[in-house]
Amino acid sequence: SSKFFIARPPQSSVTYENMTFMQQRAVDLGVDMNQKFLYICGKAGSGKTQVALEICRRLKGRVQAAAGTGKAASNFGGPTIHGMFGWSFSFSEGHTLSGTKLTKFRADYENIDTLVIDEINSNGAEILAHMDEYLRAGFNPKQPFGGKRMIFLGDPAQLPPVMGEPIDGQGNGGYVMATKARGSRGVRQWRMHATAKGQELYRKYFRENCIFLQKS
Repeated sequence: SSKFFIARPPQSSVTYENMTFMQQRAVDLGVDMNQKFLYICGKAGSGKTQVALEICRRLKGRVQAAAGTGKAASNFGGPTIHGMFGWSFSFSEGHTLSGTKLTKFRADYENIDTLVIDEINSNGAEILAHMDEYLRAGFNPKQPFGGKRMIFLGDPAQLPPVMGEPIDGQGNGGYVMATKARGSRGVRQWRMHATAKGQELYRKYFRENCIFLQKS
């Protein structure tokens, strides 16, 4: 599995005062503790990273930042998503938290209330389901993502994920996936269930909490 560490994001190269109205709005929502879920989307060059770095600066000591690839994670001085959760790269039938692993995970994230995750669109929908499952196991099982605040950065126009289905699977994709899963077995069934769950989480918590940034 990838290495775990808490991100140490650099300063944003754009000050809050020099941001566009929508970028400032995204920062304001990102630091509003009542805003549990936020999806900041826009094409490359729209300022997503600078907005996220300003959010991280304001939440210093209480925020973890990660991304799907090491290159994107380096923008935040953070781990990959796999490193963030201590996952191996070969998903089998889910990741379970127990014993010392659970104790360490709780200790690592005890004082972290906000998770910032870049490149969410290049990850399959099942990643959302895994994050939700892990955070519920570690913290509050009755709250989505264990009660942690989740801020996603993404570009809906990006190429679809190499592995798995996109988070914004269109229409009744989740239902179709769940129906297919009932006729499958083993790892295939587990992955289909995770995909359906991930797409449902996106529709329920992030689609309605999306702020779109345009190139300034």
